[in-house]
Amino acid sequence: MQCWMVSLWQVWAGYDGKSHLSPSWPACPIIKLLCVLTMMDESIKLRIRHDFSESDYDLVLSELESITLEHVMAESQTNLDNTWNSILQLSKGDLSELGHMVEAAKADFRDVIYWAGQENEQNNT
Repeated sequence: MQCWMVSLWQVWAGYDGKSHLSPSWPACPIIKLLCVLTMMDESIKLRIRHDFSESDYDLVLSELESITLEHVMAESQTNLDNTWNSILQLSKGDLSELGHMVEAAKADFRDVIYWAGQENEQNNT
């Protein structure tokens, strides 16, 4: 099981006695760190191994890992999984295309999901 830290927020007890979340590092008396972890599904790892050479596996994993929950709507694991699967589908084992799809997903993850859906529709007609 492999985990990645994708978001780091501070939780602190404010001067009003309530807990707060902040992406900044304010000067507060009590600080706890909350790490949001995501898991890459085994089916995605298997697809990487199927579509890319073994020597490219770590690079592809790293590229996909660079897309985090922060890049998808509602910080949804489902949206992240769909994004990763769409990138793999569209790149078809080509590292250069993978890089283009990763950058597109970082700009707007919905684009790569849409393009993969369009490709599926074309293949089914």
